[in-house]
Amino acid sequence: MLNLQAIIARYGGEISGNSAVIPSVGHSKNDRGTSIKVDPNAPDGCLVHCFNGSVEDALAVKEMLRRDGFLVPYQKGAAKAPLPDVSQLIAKHAPLDVSVDSFVPANVWEYKDANGVVLYRKVRINKPDGSKSFLFESPDGKGGWTRGIGGRRHVPYRLPELLGSEGLLFAAEGER
Repeated sequence: MLNLQAIIARYGGEISGNSAVIPSVGHSKNDRGTSIKVDPNAPDGCLVHCFNGSVEDALAVKEMLRRDGFLVPYQKGAAKAPLPDVSQLIAKHAPLDVSVDSFVPANVWEYKDANGVVLYRKVRINKPDGSKSFLFESPDGKGGWTRGIGGRRHVPYRLPELLGSEGLLFAAEGER
């Protein structure tokens, strides 16, 4: 049976009922965005859900649990599809062309004008102490990025989609 106490001792988090809630990949140590639920009827005896991620993130967590010895390795031919490597998942979601004092971005959101042209982007940086920081960058015209929005006007996130929508719109905190 899955040892939830050992899982939270390894990754941080807490026990909630028959689940361990742990930080999601690329999030601070205080995040509780990934749930690992004991379920004897599920493959591997557990269900993994990433509330602030995707199915790929959940599969990467299962692979991480296998790598760290919490789940048994797959038997040859048992996997229906290849599981993503955790390091590849982080690399996919955190472009390496931007860093702040050697911190790698955890997430990037692009702000576009009405025609879909990127004006600037917001970058989230997760620091080793668990805190986070945000910065803005704008295209430098040479295929790279420069700090700040470069005198461009602020626009709502996902402006092209907003302009094409009808009815009532709700504005929530954050880009997600």
